[in-house]
Amino acid sequence: MNYNQNTLRSFVNAEGKLVLCNEPFFSHFGHCTQHLIGRSVSDVFSSCDCTKILDAMRCCQQFPGQCFTVETEKSSPEGFSCFRWEIYAEQARGQVTGIHLVGQSVK
Repeated sequence: MNYNQNTLRSFVNAEGKLVLCNEPFFSHFGHCTQHLIGRSVSDVFSSCDCTKILDAMRCCQQFPGQCFTVETEKSSPEGFSCFRWEIYAEQARGQVTGIHLVGQSVK
């Protein structure tokens, strides 16, 4: 995936709570920092998308050296937006310390 300035980036801790998000991520979900940080992934993504994201996060826990890809759709006034998410774990001393969610619009 080629990243650009509109790439949605977030970091989720081992408990599944958002710790860090960039501005495009906040804008995409229509929230400001205080409304997203500390919230569970299941509070941010729609139920269908959340299932896909949570499944990929579980795979990251089991296979931390791999990157998993998930595609999601979000309705907007212009129609539907499709996003491709790359989901991969961060490790320290053999333990998964968190998971990166990196999304890019798919045309």
